Amino acid sequence: MRKVLCLSALVLLTFLPTAAFAETVSIHGSTVFIASLIDPNKAAIEKETGLTLDVVGNSAGTGVVELVQGKADVAMIASSLKDLVDKTNAKKPGTVDINTLKAHEMGKTRIVFAASNAIPIKELTRAQISDILRGKIVNWKEVGGPDQEIIVITGIPSTGLRVAIEKAFIGGESISAKKREVSNTSTIVKVTGQLPEALGLMTVDMLHSSVHEIKLDKPEEINLFYVTKGDPSPAAQKLIDATKKFVK
Repeated sequence: MRKVLCLSALVLLTFLPTAAFAETVSIHGSTVFIASLIDPNKAAIEKETGLTLDVVGNSAGTGVVELVQGKADVAMIASSLKDLVDKTNAKKPGTVDINTLKAHEMGKTRIVFAASNAIPIKELTRAQISDILRGKIVNWKEVGGPDQEIIVITGIPSTGLRVAIEKAFIGGESISAKKREVSNTSTIVKVTGQLPEALGLMTVDMLHSSVHEIKLDKPEEINLFYVTKGDPSPAAQKLIDATKKFVK
């Protein structure tokens, strides 16, 4: 009887769907990338590839470091790989060798500067944004708003979004305005909505009814990349190809 049961179990395992044994790909990094490309498409990508995606949003810089350390199969970033690596190595020289990495562009998203609904400002110029980030404009009344101190809500320095904004608006300088840094970029919109004086640095995918977008005279987009160590593995290549298929 026991032999019959064992044989039956073996037969059952033989005919189980291959999805039950799907390969897992660990993807670490940018929460901006996740909000823009992974969250809307994860189920479709898994179905298309037969892979299981283990997604960890922990900042672009951390994702790249963990890729180098072998803790992730693929990293996600929302900035130039060179800019991100330069920022990472400036903090701790030699952490990342960019020559061992390959970036694979997946799409774009738009940078958004958002204010809490307590601030009636609807438009700013890029020059005004630059002056705010540099700490030259410190009060909303200087740009036509209420007499209220400006507090910039941004990700930590290792986030790709912050690196991209600093490059595009203040020439790669660090933000010197009064600011509140959050470790997870996805929480920027929540903090911005809670602070009446806040200016949140986010992307269009993160907007929520608790805040409103401040229109710029010239919009700014950022590129979204997967990063691999050397050429992609077969599983990583499946992920890259499937993601491209579902990018709008």
